[in-house]
Amino acid sequence: MVEINLSKGFNGFWINAGKFMETLGKGPLAINYFSKVLHSDPDNFTALYNICKIYRKNNQIKDAITYLDDFLEFNPENALAWQNKGFFLGKLGKKEEVETCQKTALKFYDADLEKNPKDALKWLNKGVVLDNLRKYEDAVHSYDKSLNLNPEYINAWKNKGYVFLKKEEYVEALKCFDEALKLKAYDFEIWLGKARSLNGLKEYYKSIACFNRSLKFNSNCTDAYYGKFFVFLDIKEYDEALKCLNQVMELDPKEKEKALYLMGILLGITHKYQEALDVFEELVQVNPDNPLYWEFKGRNLNGLKKYQEALECVNKALKLEPENSEIWQLKGHTLKAMNTYLEALNCFNTALKLDSKEATNWTSKGFLMEEMGSLEGLKKCFKQAVKRCDELIEEDPEDKYLLLLKASSLRGLELYDSALECVNKSIELDPDYDSALDLKGYILRKMGRYTEALTCFDKALQIDPDEAEYWYDKGRALCGLSRYEESLKCFDKALNLDPIHKEALCTKGVVLKKLGKETEFRRYVNMVLDINPLFEPARILKQLK
Repeated sequence: MVEINLSKGFNGFWINAGKFMETLGKGPLAINYFSKVLHSDPDNFTALYNICKIYRKNNQIKDAITYLDDFLEFNPENALAWQNKGFFLGKLGKKEEVETCQKTALKFYDADLEKNPKDALKWLNKGVVLDNLRKYEDAVHSYDKSLNLNPEYINAWKNKGYVFLKKEEYVEALKCFDEALKLKAYDFEIWLGKARSLNGLKEYYKSIACFNRSLKFNSNCTDAYYGKFFVFLDIKEYDEALKCLNQVMELDPKEKEKALYLMGILLGITHKYQEALDVFEELVQVNPDNPLYWEFKGRNLNGLKKYQEALECVNKALKLEPENSEIWQLKGHTLKAMNTYLEALNCFNTALKLDSKEATNWTSKGFLMEEMGSLEGLKKCFKQAVKRCDELIEEDPEDKYLLLLKASSLRGLELYDSALECVNKSIELDPDYDSALDLKGYILRKMGRYTEALTCFDKALQIDPDEAEYWYDKGRALCGLSRYEESLKCFDKALNLDPIHKEALCTKGVVLKKLGKETEFRRYVNMVLDINPLFEPARILKQLK
């Protein structure tokens, strides 16, 4: 039973009656009781807050906006009403109206606080509005004002922590959540925030433990399962990550589309292209107007070497989103795999026209130039890529992917010492980053350090034994050590995984020539030229006597 409080006349009675009706699931009756309070006391925070909470809980967005519009007609200076109206408009995707509401709420909170600067609750709500307006420093200041007046204000500590999360200041965020937990150890949202802070600090297993604590207090919290998914993704525990997504779909069918999308991404990352394709096939049936679903269906068809089908999907994605440089880049890679270099070049140029600041657009064109034998074009592209990577690394010096991309570009410019230094930084951040280990091996091979290169390729293959490129690169290192029979086994492994791997076919032919098998050498070179008559290394080998 809810204790009835008559200390403020009938308003206390109606507040308690409304809360009681809410616990019985009688939302409309509860709203009616809370509204009685607002008729006599329009500034009653508890009544209006609970009305909005009921509308949020029942997802009655339009009803909430109608109620608040009626209320604001007679109480146009009520900051909380404007704040909540902005929240509900946000659910309808009306961004401009949301901002107008939040700015109006801020104006009235300022006016209220000028009259009473010791109102901790209004400092808290002002912080929420500033947070919504992405004025994070001002939001922290407001939460601090609230906490100076009431150091045990749990929501102020919690909200301040979430602001620091948005600012990626994870140490400060963690301090706030720890303070909040001292006051309320069973709040699932606080444990959720602490888990995200620890994830940001790369304390992955501690983060998982906190997500689990959050679930202990709210077993239906899909945000906790999503959080665990991303942690497991970071630590490459992919089976556990998939379990989290399955749990999300079991808890909330409305989350199925989002969870399936993430599942498809994960399956693609782990080279389970057919399973990923099945997921995206389901998604394009559910929502055929989402360009992302067509894009990733195309990516996984590329993984299955079904390039014509991939191209059809990519074209559908571009029809829906013609200004997306990433999709144009994907189309370029698809056409390159189909050996239609000039069309691929046009796509990479279009991608650069749309976004010349994206480093991968430059590297994609650079590698095409390399394959076409255009040294001048190659250098121009990789120089631009290095320049852009440097700009981005200055903002985030611990981005392992950017460091890898820069190293790859420096490798394209044959600046091997600089490339090695860069890729080593990437590996320091993630010792199991197989792409970085493979690139390091490639660079060491180019520097003539074949034994060291071999160690790198072996490490990469331990992590991903189904990547054809790693077997090919290992074979090349073995060639450098004159271990030709072993290198042939590696090329065969690569070709089992990718039967049209042009470089593996060419190099296998060269090794066979070294072993005195001239006829076999000619056969492999011709196989490559049958696949791609424009492949420059094969054309050069064809001329050998």
